[in-house]
Amino acid sequence: VDHTATGLNDGSSWANAFTDLQAALAVPSGACPNDIYIAAGTYKPSAGGAGTRGIFFDVDDNQSLIGGFPNGGGDYNPVANVTILSGDSDGDGTWAGNAFHALKVTNSESYIVGLTIQDGNADAAGTFARERGGGVYAIGSTVQFSDVILTNNNAIYGGGVFATLCPVALFSGCTLNNNEADYGGAMYHSNETNMYIWESRIVDNNARVRVAIEINNSLYTYIRQSVIANNASTNANAIGFIATNRDQDCDIVNSTIIGETKNKRLVTLQIGFGDNLNVNCWNTIFAHQTSTFDKNFVAFNNNTYTFNLTNCYIQGSTSIGTLTNSIYQATAGDLILNADYSLSQCSPGVNAGDNAIVSAIGITEDIAGNARTFGTTVDMGAYEAQTTCTLRETQEELTETVDIKVSPNPATDVLNIRTQLENVTVSIVDILGKEVLVSQENEINVSRLAHGTYFVNFYQNGEFLSAEKLIIK
Repeated sequence: VDHTATGLNDGSSWANAFTDLQAALAVPSGACPNDIYIAAGTYKPSAGGAGTRGIFFDVDDNQSLIGGFPNGGGDYNPVANVTILSGDSDGDGTWAGNAFHALKVTNSESYIVGLTIQDGNADAAGTFARERGGGVYAIGSTVQFSDVILTNNNAIYGGGVFATLCPVALFSGCTLNNNEADYGGAMYHSNETNMYIWESRIVDNNARVRVAIEINNSLYTYIRQSVIANNASTNANAIGFIATNRDQDCDIVNSTIIGETKNKRLVTLQIGFGDNLNVNCWNTIFAHQTSTFDKNFVAFNNNTYTFNLTNCYIQGSTSIGTLTNSIYQATAGDLILNADYSLSQCSPGVNAGDNAIVSAIGITEDIAGNARTFGTTVDMGAYEAQTTCTLRETQEELTETVDIKVSPNPATDVLNIRTQLENVTVSIVDILGKEVLVSQENEINVSRLAHGTYFVNFYQNGEFLSAEKLIIK
């Protein structure tokens, strides 16, 4: 499929490619191979004109969609050759009037590769299929998504993806961002689905009522080396597990789960009478961006569950479950993250993981494709720091010899810096490592900073001197 092709429009070659994806999907099984290759461009389920909301790209009969090819044919490169499936069939740039799903996968064994899937709007409350899965609605399918971006989709359940009765729904190297839903802003999977989230980023999604990822009556969930961060909602949880009709199991390995500033909790467990929920985490980070939150992990109904955390980092508030070789910080702000949620080289999460689980799974690279173990011990989280910490080795020694005093701490309005040194620059960074204030004054107005934990770094002529943790109340 290539919307720029001018040949026979029969899909037999790049020169004779279909110009309409729906025409390719309509080719009967057995008439040609079921892999459909798609060249760069934007494709809408409108058959060349303004379509109705019930028209969407419908994959069945074991078809696969592979985007990311240049117009006219060539090598696969989804970054250079952006291939978009858009539900904005009326072309007005809003969700109103858009297709209920950008893509539907029905009773199929399919691969979805190298595509950007956007602009679906499953907002028809009370109609099961049309209120679920704005980006992708997958039912009864074994479907694997690779190098896929799901963005700007809306639904009542599962803004980016809704998967039900799927033996396998696997997301590898995918990004889900800026999707919205009442329940499951990024993703909702249910009813005997086995969900796999590998080396993926689920960030900046919004749930108007409940959670970024809702796992409801599924069978198994496996989250590996993924980032789930900065997802907002009214009842702001990053992940919610609900077991009311069957037992559920979940494994989380080397992932980074970071709350949005309004998050109340990170993980909610809700178990019905007589059901069992088993969650096991290794080398995983659970942290917040502010200190104004409720709890990291909350269990409702007081029924049977296990929640085991091995070599995990738990930042702030009360945790539940069994902690083994884990770092528990009672106050938010000690993790030291970079803007992409990777660990800084001097984070306490560096070299603090468990090598055994990484070795058992056979993980050799982190989410960014870097060596999974830098040094002798694996890091916590989705990323592996690729440099050693010189700050940690010298900070205590430097602090003893550098005469810099900070007061008050906690601070509210003014931070006083007292030192006999000249040309000292003060840099205040938040817990994600973002610089929020720089000054060379002895009295610094910090009243505009949000309440929470920060780090004050001191430099003289560009060289690091020392650092101190600061609480803003």
